[in-house]
Amino acid sequence: MRFAILSAHGSDAAYGGAEVAIQRLVSGLEDLGHEVGVITGLPPTHPQPNFLGAVTRHPWRVSRTRHLTNVAMDAAALPSHRLEAMLRGFQPSAVLTHNLPGLSTSAWAVARRLQIPVVHTLHDYYLLCRRTTLTRRSGQPCRTLNFCALRQRSILRYASAVGHVLAPSQFVADRHAGLFPAAPPIEVLANPAGDDELRAIAAPSEFRRLGYLGRLDPTKGVALLLQSASELRKRGITLVIAGDGGMRGEVVRAAESGLIEYPGRVSGEDKRRLLSECDAGIAPSLWDEPGGPTLSMAEWLQAGRPVFASLRGGHTEVARRGVGVVGFEPTRAGLLDTIAAWQGPRFGQLLERVRRDLSPSSSDHAERYVAAADAARHRID
Repeated sequence: MRFAILSAHGSDAAYGGAEVAIQRLVSGLEDLGHEVGVITGLPPTHPQPNFLGAVTRHPWRVSRTRHLTNVAMDAAALPSHRLEAMLRGFQPSAVLTHNLPGLSTSAWAVARRLQIPVVHTLHDYYLLCRRTTLTRRSGQPCRTLNFCALRQRSILRYASAVGHVLAPSQFVADRHAGLFPAAPPIEVLANPAGDDELRAIAAPSEFRRLGYLGRLDPTKGVALLLQSASELRKRGITLVIAGDGGMRGEVVRAAESGLIEYPGRVSGEDKRRLLSECDAGIAPSLWDEPGGPTLSMAEWLQAGRPVFASLRGGHTEVARRGVGVVGFEPTRAGLLDTIAAWQGPRFGQLLERVRRDLSPSSSDHAERYVAAADAARHRID
């Protein structure tokens, strides 16, 4: 088959977890013998394989004016002749849509016009919230929903063009239930596993180092980590924070003061080293994390490390499964009390629960997409 993958930043892993998942999906589909082309909504900042073109020529946040214009264009969701030309040229068997900024839901209308089946993957809350997180920038829940309600009515007018929908957790599937009238119930497909070498990392013997791996952003609970770092150090635990983002300045200052360790943004061998040198991971998000598990959580588990995760979104359902993920309320007291409860001999009991094979392999993940595309194609036929 020939797949056109449509997403805001394509497979550029520098942007976040969705892009990493797409990168693994591209590799998985190609390993199965399929042809893949990637169309981005926004102009790429890094070269990426299989690139067919970008729908818009303007970066998302080059200026506040440009950003607001892009938000309005996404809400209007007017079909793109440029996208239609690219799809006509590539002639895919199926269109796989992911994050939609720069593309908008009008991509579904273009695919329907060309009689191409559509499989959509829900990586966040784009269809419900213009910020995609259901929170304010501080990480607190957003209560101003009037604009979002009008926007939702506009962008979902093409939802009947979607033949199959995938979500990384049951939580996300439930939040979007009933939005796709022509598709069967939303199918849950966990994020794909990463580097197989992670499974060969030896399990830790004690709990001395706690690692965070992800975006440095208030919604991710990074401020909560910084507030807890001093007390963790008093209890004999060193906090290691890796990643990049808007809170990098605060994280760097905390590292310079000796409060935490900050290796920067890590990948490849540096990431494997970080995972092996930490004894457990932490995911303290304030927003309802879509992944169950998220990509970073899956990597900690693959490396044989338990994860302390906030009881938000997909985290909650993973914590209930007894796979080495311990849930906590994302407050300073909730974090510190939960970690204290698992220090000492009980940490060994937690290590025994860790599932290194929780996420599907890239090939199994890709095969589920092939099956979803077949199902969507039959709905058109």
